[in-house]
Amino acid sequence: MSRSFDGLDDLINFGTNVLHDNLGPLTFALWVNPVNGGESNLGFMMAIQNDLGGYKIFRFNNTVAGRTQILIDGSTDISRITNNSGLLPFNKWTFASATWTGSNLASDVHIYYNAVEQSYAVSTSGAGIVADSGGNLLIGNNTGTTRTFNGQIAYAHVYNRILSIEEMKQIMFYPGSIINGLVSFNPLLGSASTEPDFSGNKNNGTVTGAIKGTTEPSINGLFTIPHPNFWYSAFSTEEVANYYRRLSILNSTKLSVVDKTKVSILQGA
Repeated sequence: MSRSFDGLDDLINFGTNVLHDNLGPLTFALWVNPVNGGESNLGFMMAIQNDLGGYKIFRFNNTVAGRTQILIDGSTDISRITNNSGLLPFNKWTFASATWTGSNLASDVHIYYNAVEQSYAVSTSGAGIVADSGGNLLIGNNTGTTRTFNGQIAYAHVYNRILSIEEMKQIMFYPGSIINGLVSFNPLLGSASTEPDFSGNKNNGTVTGAIKGTTEPSINGLFTIPHPNFWYSAFSTEEVANYYRRLSILNSTKLSVVDKTKVSILQGA
């Protein structure tokens, strides 16, 4: 599963939610398979953007093809751009992630490909971070559709904390499997005009143009039921059981009993 963006005007807008207002710390994490750097070589992968001011953007940077950038709005913007040894590959699936502590320092912004930190050509610290309250969570473009990603995107995550390297490796192969701090989890199923949010936080996305992708990244399992309080009203017994079967593989646990009122996992081989 994935969505394909045309490099011209495609967008998935997951709308506003107080849970992603003014995040810092934060982690963006998603699988991408770009054809090139996108529209104007500034194609957006993910962003939280308020048109009246305030944004946090994970995108390509147009200084050199394949460089990526985190840009955070301030009276002086925070910017960190990868260097020529940190070019995001084209025509290949890569798990791209970015973290920020919430400080004004560029050294507190980090970009990773396949859970390996990249080196940087530009590191600009900022000041006066601009609030993005009421901003939209976006995949594949800005709200004006002038920074379109060109290629495919899948399994997008937003967290309200910084994930460790080991945690990045885990969600790289088991998307949605870490729920601590999960704000939005959007696999991009490609099968409907609205893309669901499997975090339970109702960040459902309106699709403009982006069609179902023709390829998808190699993962080991999809975790579709992150929030226990959300399961029973939204998912069948079979779906809950399937979630725990996958979880048992990851955590080397054994599924014992799953029903509508009780889930019991016994530790063991």
